[in-house]
Amino acid sequence: MNAPKNDGKRLSPLKAIRAFCMWCCGGSAHEVNLCPAGPDKRHPCALWPYRMGIIPPGASRSLMGAIKTRCLDCLARRPGRL
Repeated sequence: MNAPKNDGKRLSPLKAIRAFCMWCCGGSAHEVNLCPAGPDKRHPCALWPYRMGIIPPGASRSLMGAIKTRCLDCLARRPGRL
């Protein structure tokens, strides 16, 4: 999976998460809302709580931690990883 392009614009971590989720769901905000990778699923996504572009009540405010967790999860699934 190739990462979404941001045209060189610097995004806040929350906006970057939203942009990634939009890319992951084919550009559909409706599909982002219906994302099946919630915390109670077999393969949860660390970005799921922030997919709507807000920090929900009770969620960690460590956005960079969530991004790092997602990156490490993605790397672990790549064939031929170190």
